[in-house]
Amino acid sequence: MEISPSRFIAIFTVLVAAFSFALLDAFSFLALLLVCAAVTSLVCDRNESYACRDNSIILGVFLIIEFLAFKFLIPLEPGAFPMIYLGAMVFGAQLIFCIATFFTYMYRPIVSLKLTGRFQMHYSDSILMWLFAYEGVVCLLALLENTLRNSSPELHNITFVYDNFELLTYLARAGMAGMLFTMLVTSKNQTVEREGV
Repeated sequence: MEISPSRFIAIFTVLVAAFSFALLDAFSFLALLLVCAAVTSLVCDRNESYACRDNSIILGVFLIIEFLAFKFLIPLEPGAFPMIYLGAMVFGAQLIFCIATFFTYMYRPIVSLKLTGRFQMHYSDSILMWLFAYEGVVCLLALLENTLRNSSPELHNITFVYDNFELLTYLARAGMAGMLFTMLVTSKNQTVEREGV
């Protein structure tokens, strides 16, 4: 019995989300995603699945930039800034990363065509693009909630997105891991939707 890519992604995403949320901290999960992105890009390049290779590289680069920004540029210590500014920097930076990556995936075929003279379309283009859109919406809601919560004492109890932020973003990241694994497994037998030279 052959399983469809969409069903495989859904099953793998649920498993990764449950496993990572229960057992891994944020750094370990990031390392797992980076290893998956690197392996997927190498295997897809070997199998001449250039769309999957490019999508894996874009995801890996985004994750590295995000990690470096939060490790070295954005102060995460609670006393460094008032909470309204700290939350605005954290959620605002993540929102900017999500928007930039969303548009990178949207225009990836055009960039690939200009850089390499060819392009391939793959269903991972739109799935990864919409996963970053979802994560961007979560970041936008967290940014708005942070602003409301810290600007008025009466609204200090509004913490729904803040309390569930890790879970909500893990769902998107688990979807990305599922997409990477699906690209890895299907890269040899992929059906290219469109290819141009």
